[in-house]
Amino acid sequence: MPKDAPRIWEAHLGMMGSGELESASTNSAQQQSYAQLGRLKESLKSGQGSRRKPASKGGAGSRGRENEALQLQIEELLEERADLLQQLEVSRIQRGNRERDLQSALGFKDAETRSLKARVRELEMLVRQRKATLGVEACRDVCAKLVWLAHHWKLAHRIGVLPSIAENRALFWEAKSPPDSVLLQLANITGRISPRGAVSPGPATPTGARTPARARTPSPSRRDLGTDAVSVRGAPPQPARSVSGNVSDPSRAENDSGAAGLQPHPIQLPSDTPPDDPASLASWVVPGRFTEAEVVEVDRGMREAAELHLVDLVMIELSDREHLGRPVPQGVTTGAGMEMHPRWLVNHTEIGEEQARQACFLQAWLVLQWSAAAELPMPGLGEEARRRADHWRARMSEESQARDLVAAWRDLQDLQLMGLDLHLWRARVSATR
Repeated sequence: MPKDAPRIWEAHLGMMGSGELESASTNSAQQQSYAQLGRLKESLKSGQGSRRKPASKGGAGSRGRENEALQLQIEELLEERADLLQQLEVSRIQRGNRERDLQSALGFKDAETRSLKARVRELEMLVRQRKATLGVEACRDVCAKLVWLAHHWKLAHRIGVLPSIAENRALFWEAKSPPDSVLLQLANITGRISPRGAVSPGPATPTGARTPARARTPSPSRRDLGTDAVSVRGAPPQPARSVSGNVSDPSRAENDSGAAGLQPHPIQLPSDTPPDDPASLASWVVPGRFTEAEVVEVDRGMREAAELHLVDLVMIELSDREHLGRPVPQGVTTGAGMEMHPRWLVNHTEIGEEQARQACFLQAWLVLQWSAAAELPMPGLGEEARRRADHWRARMSEESQARDLVAAWRDLQDLQLMGLDLHLWRARVSATR
């Protein structure tokens, strides 16, 4: 718009307001005024258009402010993104550190695991060495129990005791058991060899025990136990004695009456017995020969035999078969509820072949049991146990009679009544731990 347009418009309004219009204006002047007015209108229009331009500038300003706000938001988001990237980088560093720590810890655990495995192997070796150290005594105990079970189940099968299970049990334990002579060897060496291997002197003669004037040859019953080669060391040959206990040489009977001061000689195997002989004790008493499972199996077999009163039933049947006396009820009964009548001890001395074997077997077993009981920490038991072990060891060197069989049976009942079998089992278990 022209700069002088407002002034022209004001002059025109002033002329109209003052009334000083020239009447003599011509048409050309009017046309000029109209033309000027048209120009003014155009200028006004152009002025109005120029006035509307700042409004458009104001809209552009609002958009600019919006853009500025958006730009600020973008900048804030970029800053947040930068912070997040920085945190991500820090987390990556921390994760890498943790991974390295975990790897080092894993390596330490692997080394510790290898160390523990090596320690376990060392402990296993120590356990095996300890078992090897204690294996001799454990093997002796297992061998004695195996022979005990096999002998009584075979005897029960032969004489018809517990017929429903005797045959199977006899076959089972016979397959695992050493020969019966092993029990005699164990009884012979028990209590005579000190921990250092020195041979201790023979047992003193118990009060009232019969001692022979000379060493006697083994009875047929002991040869039946697998001791055909058994001989008395240093004893001259003597006439054989009958199974019934009668003396075939009268001079021996005279000498027996005054031989209270002589010591009985234990039965021993000859020193030239080969180690690989099945009847040799050394071939069975070997550390590691029996496993712990076999030991538990043997203990279960002993407990089963005790619950079935196997020994009592066998003894009752043996007494009935030979008519040596019949068991009668007494005030204090055995495990089977019966006890031998005392008259059998006084009036009967003859003994049969099977009874002689059983008497020899019971005597050997009692030597083992009382010798082991002497080591138990029970007040007053040690001396009595040693006395009984020495007594039965002395009786093993003599011929078996009926009274020996009954006395051995009653002594075995004393062991059961005193609960020594349980104490011996506990002592063995605690020793192997």
